[in-house]
Amino acid sequence: MTNLILPQFQGWSYNKTITPIWNTQTYESESGRETRIQKWKFPRYEIKLNFNFMTDNTTQGTLDKGDIERLQGFFNAVGGSFEDFLYFDDTENSVENQTFGVGDGQTTKFQLVRNHPYWAEPVNGINEKPKIFVNGEEVECEVDAYGVVTFEEPPEADAILSWSGLYYFRVRFSEDQIDLGRTWCGLWEGIELSMKTVK
Repeated sequence: MTNLILPQFQGWSYNKTITPIWNTQTYESESGRETRIQKWKFPRYEIKLNFNFMTDNTTQGTLDKGDIERLQGFFNAVGGSFEDFLYFDDTENSVENQTFGVGDGQTTKFQLVRNHPYWAEPVNGINEKPKIFVNGEEVECEVDAYGVVTFEEPPEADAILSWSGLYYFRVRFSEDQIDLGRTWCGLWEGIELSMKTVK
């Protein structure tokens, strides 16, 4: 596990694909009746980013240099698909007063979550310490890189726990190789980064 953050690169075309993936086993009897077993409690996401271009260190003009070198260095630093890292999404990246638990007077550890309509799921990528609130009052506590909050004393029964702050997707590269194609002196085009969230 690393807390390296995927660098920002020029040329992102805003063509982004996020695919929720579940793991369901389906058994069908001779009568056609199905039995379905949900093997995961939360989905995994496949994220693909497309870049119109990236630059290298020989690029001329006003463009920033060195995208390709930074990408290759980062890809090699995490060993391709071996190590996970943090990806800061352009749209799904923050919460405000998000409820993540209710105290019971005994539990001291809670997992941060983010909400969608009809759905809540764990946030397991934290880089900057978020604000934690108990019944609307900000408190000091520990928050680890996976979004686990640890209180010194257990919050009282029925206390509403909430948080505000930024979050990341914890991901890994989908493959152990990446295709980089140069089409002009200093410019590389048609580059896709494919990542999968990790649990």
